[in-house]
Amino acid sequence: MKNMVCLSPGVLVLETSPPPPPPTAGWVTLEVKAVGICGTDYHIFEGKHPFLNYPRVMGHELSGVVSAVGPGVKLAVGTRTIVNPYVSCGRCHACKRGKP
Repeated sequence: MKNMVCLSPGVLVLETSPPPPPPTAGWVTLEVKAVGICGTDYHIFEGKHPFLNYPRVMGHELSGVVSAVGPGVKLAVGTRTIVNPYVSCGRCHACKRGKP
């Protein structure tokens, strides 16, 4: 799969990564169909985002189609979706600083 990666401020590369593993219970895999660029991505590119490290995969505003489902998921393969990118992990740089 393709990833837009900001290696450092002002430096973008398009990388290819292996496909994700099959989804686990409660999760799905999406085939991404569209990605938006927002202010956060622009700040990442400029080097002005205060809560992250580089390199950084960009493009958190996206839509797609469910391509695989894990056990217990009630969505069907082929379901069109949008993604809410604001889920707190509790472990990343931003979450550790109280900015989930």
